[in-house]
Amino acid sequence: MKKYFHGEESLAKTFWLFWVAGSLVLSVLGTVLVSVSGLIFHFPSAQLALITFLLLVLFNPYYIVCWLATWRSTKNTAIQAAAISAKLLIVIHIGYVIYSSVGINKYVQNGI
Repeated sequence: MKKYFHGEESLAKTFWLFWVAGSLVLSVLGTVLVSVSGLIFHFPSAQLALITFLLLVLFNPYYIVCWLATWRSTKNTAIQAAAISAKLLIVIHIGYVIYSSVGINKYVQNGI
């Protein structure tokens, strides 16, 4: 983990294993948790949105570590386009996480 965070691993390994695969595992676990909570406890949609929002907040530290690790590992590739693409994806993902968090927060506040 420390090697990833300090950008000492290859860009490909950091991006695909640490960020993409790790995020996929978190997403699947989060989706299962929200779905099971809805089925077992019969939560209304506003409460499920709140659970989703809280999961996003809990996952943010992992995403931040992934962004930093991937950004730092861009120096470990000979393919400049891969480094630029990775940095662009980080910026897009940061925007998406912020947009999703704000959108779900509005959904929860409106009680829909």
